[in-house]
Amino acid sequence: MEKVCQYQALKMFLMRYKKVTLLLLISLPLVGHALTWEEFLKSEMDSAYSALEEKASNCRKNRQPLEPIEESWFVNLSRSEKVAATGYIKHLAETDCWGEELSSYNSALLAYTSESKDTQYLDEWLELSNVYRSDDFKREFDALNVKSLVKWYKRQPTVMPFDMIEFLEQYPEFQNSNE
Repeated sequence: MEKVCQYQALKMFLMRYKKVTLLLLISLPLVGHALTWEEFLKSEMDSAYSALEEKASNCRKNRQPLEPIEESWFVNLSRSEKVAATGYIKHLAETDCWGEELSSYNSALLAYTSESKDTQYLDEWLELSNVYRSDDFKREFDALNVKSLVKWYKRQPTVMPFDMIEFLEQYPEFQNSNE
């Protein structure tokens, strides 16, 4: 009986020893590689970007139709001005949908860039953050008075990301068009 107890005690010791050894072996690479502040900030930025990409993908998957805007400020716009105004509304809706993840990424990007002085990610993000303007509509985007547009947008309970073409096709000047 005494030998059985000694055997069980030895077995339990070895099992615990294996767990401790395994735990040490797993954590050793983490301890062995020091993490600089810059690497930490880069890792935080990468994590925030992944979360933003996932949220943006979900927002695009869950697009909702946007009902026609029947207010005179929109109805009276020219065809090309409607395209520009719709581009701004789409941008606002997407930015709102990404919300928290967008703010987190912007903060992480700024922290990393200011610490590392590596502006590559910031430069790329600045380019991507602009409202998309095709060359055909650049003049309309630049000249459009967005005051009424923003006022309308802020009054809406929620504007989800939407399909721009589907929205515009609700207006006569975009129906039966190949553009």
